[in-house]
Amino acid sequence: MWKAILRFSRKSVIVVGLCVGLTPITAQATIQLETWQSYGGMAEQGAICAAFSRLMELQSLVDPRIGKLWQERHRYAGSVISKAATLEGVEELTSADINGLVDRYAAWLMTNLTEAGYATMINGERMPPPPK
Repeated sequence: MWKAILRFSRKSVIVVGLCVGLTPITAQATIQLETWQSYGGMAEQGAICAAFSRLMELQSLVDPRIGKLWQERHRYAGSVISKAATLEGVEELTSADINGLVDRYAAWLMTNLTEAGYATMINGERMPPPPK
């Protein structure tokens, strides 16, 4: 019984953490990857990896060591986005710009992982396109 209660409370903490972590942030510059000529795909891959890592960082609630590992992966993925911007010749991105892009992808990822309408993608159907 206690295991079930503990499991439920961990899930609740994770869901609350996601809701708080993915709340909209005040207006800021957005990165428009579709306007990039060469390195948009690289930045998009970095954003998807950073978004997934951000979600997985919540494991620190259960195991701080694993959460720290995901935090390092998140930082690395953010540096990939920054490097792609440099290679593209885009003006230097701020942390807020990168976090805004990662927030959009994290929200997209959570939507596709949790909505019942997307459950059929497990059977081989494609996910809807990421946010633009």
